[in-house]
Amino acid sequence: MLKVIIVDDEAKVCQLIYHLIDWPKKGMVVAGIALNGVDAIELVRNEQPDLMITDIQMPGYSGLELIKMAKRERPDIECIIISGFSDFDYARKAIKYGVEDYLLKPINREEFSATLDKIKHNCDIRNERITREEKNRLQIESSMKIMRKKLIEEIQKGQERNISSLNKVNERYNYTFLPGYFQMLMIKLDYGYKRGEKNDSDVLEKAVTQIILKILEDRCIDLEIYYENSRFLVLYNYDNKNRDILNEKIQSLLDELIIQKKTFGIIKITIGMGRAVENLDDIAVSCNQAMAAVEERIRVNTDRIIEGIGEYPYSTEIPYITGKMNKNLERGIELLDKQEVGHVLVTFEKELCEYQQIRGREIVNTLKEVYRNVILTLKKNAMLFVDGEKLRSVFELELDNCTTMDSMCRCLNDNITVILQKIIERKSQEAARPVRESKKYINENYMRSISLEEVSSIAGFNPTYFSSLFKKETGTTFMEYLLEIRLNKAKELLKETNLSVAAICERVGYTDLKHFQKIFKREMEVSPNQYRKLYS
Repeated sequence: MLKVIIVDDEAKVCQLIYHLIDWPKKGMVVAGIALNGVDAIELVRNEQPDLMITDIQMPGYSGLELIKMAKRERPDIECIIISGFSDFDYARKAIKYGVEDYLLKPINREEFSATLDKIKHNCDIRNERITREEKNRLQIESSMKIMRKKLIEEIQKGQERNISSLNKVNERYNYTFLPGYFQMLMIKLDYGYKRGEKNDSDVLEKAVTQIILKILEDRCIDLEIYYENSRFLVLYNYDNKNRDILNEKIQSLLDELIIQKKTFGIIKITIGMGRAVENLDDIAVSCNQAMAAVEERIRVNTDRIIEGIGEYPYSTEIPYITGKMNKNLERGIELLDKQEVGHVLVTFEKELCEYQQIRGREIVNTLKEVYRNVILTLKKNAMLFVDGEKLRSVFELELDNCTTMDSMCRCLNDNITVILQKIIERKSQEAARPVRESKKYINENYMRSISLEEVSSIAGFNPTYFSSLFKKETGTTFMEYLLEIRLNKAKELLKETNLSVAAICERVGYTDLKHFQKIFKREMEVSPNQYRKLYS
């Protein structure tokens, strides 16, 4: 809807103009009425109207002065002048100021309506053009931002192309790099391990990004931030004179984040630093060091800056104890023995803790490998009934919020235990299904002669296995359950009907009256007739 304001020093004229047109039908709304030029300018400032309809002569400002001032406040405002007399020179000046039309009083409804239609059409075209131009501008800006972040993503994943030429990198990825130093740091936000709970780290992206930019950007030639899963990777380029200052500012950055972490709901913060390199070609080394440094928080604690570590040899003992543990774990999983699986994992944690030289990244990778092996074992034994990749993704996200060896091993144990419990419950339900179907069949057919062989055949098992399964699931044998159903029905008929004992005997599936009476007395300690006298 286009906003319209009406300006005339005569209130009656304002009301006439207001009631002359069905404004909503024109796609317009009258946002305000002013009786002088001063109030009119205030309306323009507050309402930012698309159209102003004004008289020539008013207190405060003349019509032309008002239009001139209104154009300063809102350059694209459309104007219609309404006057009681025709003045060609005045009309010429009005057109010069961008007045759309000059109407004479008394106002002709059709002429006024046609002028409004023309203005609405012009505004729609202009707004569409502005919207299109703004959309194109935003798309270009978005593409530029995407390309800048893409460089960091490629570096992180080891997919960067030849980046030795600064000019080519600047052109392709929209940077303004200059010769000097290039460095990467990673900021890791940790929420602590909470099984099954999702953190809200995504909402912090904007707030933390603003803190990073506020503290570091003014000392950098160029700086970009890439955010994913509670990790901020920062790529920055600077000259030699700012090197020491930036190191101090990174400490200030940590201090500010620690101050703010209660507001953010974060438990721990770590900054991992890669080393500074003079050639952009070497930036992947700095990136790898920053990421490895963050994983070291598992060993050296959090709320600190951890300097990047170089290449280091992996422990030769870790693959051995992991392999041994995986074999024991596979056996426990195949047997669905939660107690055995828990024992294996506790022993594994103790053995891992004995290796003081093991690096944080090696711990993380080892636990991920163990979980992957669990998923493979479940698949191999046809036990996995959900998406294995989804399970692995959830586990690794939860593991990523752990900051100690204890919490990481607990995360591994919990995730494996939850899967096993669901498999056990599922298998239990699968085993119970044929028993439920059998019980339903018995309840529907107790009135005739039915046998264990007949019911076990319907359940799809041989009589021996079905008999064992039935006893395990119900706590009674097949014959005990059938007897219970028949006697309960017999008691109901004795209490609620006048049927003879012989008729009831037939209705509950017995062909021999004496046999029925004998069984009834054995179980109820009274004969059918005595039961009827007692309870009918």
